[in-house]
Amino acid sequence: MKKRELINLKNKSLKDLISLVGDMKKTITESKLELKLSRVKNVHETNRKQKELAQILTFIRIKQLEDENEKTSHQIEKDVKISKDARKGVKNGTN
Repeated sequence: MKKRELINLKNKSLKDLISLVGDMKKTITESKLELKLSRVKNVHETNRKQKELAQILTFIRIKQLEDENEKTSHQIEKDVKISKDARKGVKNGTN
Protein backbone atom coordinates (compact mmCIF):
# COMPACT_ATOMS: atom_id res chain seq x y z
CA MET A 1 0.00 0.00 0.00
CA LYS A 2 1.12 3.48 -0.70
CA LYS A 3 1.68 5.95 2.09
CA ARG A 4 -1.31 8.04 1.00
CA GLU A 5 -3.60 5.00 1.17
CA LEU A 6 -2.32 4.16 4.66
CA ILE A 7 -3.07 7.69 5.85
CA ASN A 8 -6.59 7.41 4.43
CA LEU A 9 -7.07 4.12 6.30
CA LYS A 10 -6.07 5.73 9.59
CA ASN A 11 -8.82 8.31 9.17
CA LYS A 12 -11.59 5.81 8.39
CA SER A 13 -14.02 4.60 11.00
CA LEU A 14 -14.02 1.10 12.40
CA LYS A 15 -17.17 0.12 10.49
CA ASP A 16 -15.66 1.25 7.19
CA LEU A 17 -12.52 -0.77 7.83
CA ILE A 18 -14.51 -3.90 8.69
CA SER A 19 -16.55 -3.63 5.49
CA LEU A 20 -13.31 -3.10 3.54
CA VAL A 21 -11.91 -6.29 5.06
CA GLY A 22 -14.95 -8.25 3.88
CA ASP A 23 -14.53 -6.95 0.35
CA MET A 24 -10.82 -7.71 0.33
CA LYS A 25 -11.34 -11.26 1.59
CA LYS A 26 -13.79 -11.81 -1.23
CA THR A 27 -11.37 -10.54 -3.88
CA ILE A 28 -8.50 -12.59 -2.43
CA THR A 29 -10.64 -15.72 -2.53
CA GLU A 30 -11.62 -15.01 -6.13
CA SER A 31 -8.02 -14.42 -7.19
CA LYS A 32 -6.87 -17.63 -5.48
CA LEU A 33 -9.60 -19.51 -7.30
CA GLU A 34 -8.50 -18.03 -10.61
CA LEU A 35 -4.93 -19.08 -9.85
CA LYS A 36 -6.02 -22.64 -9.13
CA LEU A 37 -8.06 -22.76 -12.31
CA SER A 38 -4.98 -21.48 -14.19
CA ARG A 39 -6.80 -18.49 -15.61
CA VAL A 40 -4.27 -16.09 -14.15
CA LYS A 41 -0.58 -16.61 -13.54
CA ASN A 42 0.12 -13.54 -11.42
CA VAL A 43 0.85 -15.05 -8.02
CA HIS A 44 2.33 -11.81 -6.72
CA GLU A 45 -0.98 -9.95 -7.00
CA THR A 46 -2.65 -12.31 -4.52
CA ASN A 47 0.28 -12.03 -2.11
CA ARG A 48 0.15 -8.23 -2.31
CA LYS A 49 -3.57 -8.26 -1.53
CA GLN A 50 -2.98 -10.51 1.46
CA LYS A 51 -0.36 -8.10 2.80
CA GLU A 52 -2.78 -5.20 2.37
CA LEU A 53 -5.44 -7.18 4.21
CA ALA A 54 -3.02 -7.80 7.07
CA GLN A 55 -2.29 -4.07 7.28
CA ILE A 56 -5.99 -3.25 7.44
CA LEU A 57 -6.55 -5.87 10.14
CA THR A 58 -3.70 -4.27 12.08
CA PHE A 59 -5.38 -0.86 11.81
CA ILE A 60 -8.63 -2.37 13.07
CA ARG A 61 -6.87 -3.90 16.07
CA ILE A 62 -5.11 -0.61 16.83
CA LYS A 63 -8.42 1.29 16.74
CA GLN A 64 -10.03 -1.30 19.01
CA LEU A 65 -7.16 -1.00 21.49
CA GLU A 66 -7.42 2.80 21.40
CA ASP A 67 -11.14 2.57 22.22
CA GLU A 68 -10.45 0.18 25.10
CA ASN A 69 -7.68 2.46 26.36
CA GLU A 70 -10.02 5.47 26.35
CA LYS A 71 -12.67 3.53 28.26
CA THR A 72 -10.21 2.34 30.89
CA SER A 73 -8.66 5.79 31.29
CA HIS A 74 -12.11 7.30 31.88
CA GLN A 75 -12.85 4.56 34.42
CA ILE A 76 -9.54 5.22 36.18
CA GLU A 77 -10.32 8.94 36.33
CA LYS A 78 -13.70 8.17 37.91
CA ASP A 79 -12.12 5.80 40.44
CA VAL A 80 -9.49 8.36 41.38
CA LYS A 81 -12.13 11.05 41.83
CA ILE A 82 -14.24 8.74 44.01
CA SER A 83 -11.25 7.81 46.17
CA LYS A 84 -10.25 11.49 46.55
CA ASP A 85 -13.80 12.35 47.57
CA ALA A 86 -13.79 9.47 50.05
CA ARG A 87 -10.51 10.67 51.56
CA LYS A 88 -11.87 14.18 51.89
CA GLY A 89 -14.88 12.77 53.71
CA VAL A 90 -12.61 10.88 56.13
CA LYS A 91 -10.54 14.01 56.81
CA ASN A 92 -13.65 16.07 57.44
CA GLY A 93 -15.07 13.37 59.69
CA THR A 94 -18.23 12.78 57.67
CA ASN A 95 -17.63 9.04 57.30
